[in-house]
Amino acid sequence: MTALDARTDTTTALRFPEGFRWGTATAAYQIEGAAGEDGRTPS
Repeated sequence: MTALDARTDTTTALRFPEGFRWGTATAAYQIEGAAGEDGRTPS
């Protein structure tokens, strides 16, 4: 477990390298509400 000191400045602590790119993904069963079908569980 990691804890941050309440005095930590998160504007400098949460920097990503130059050129960093975010990515996202989803699946139809998550969007359409079937996450609990066929033995699936919410992720």
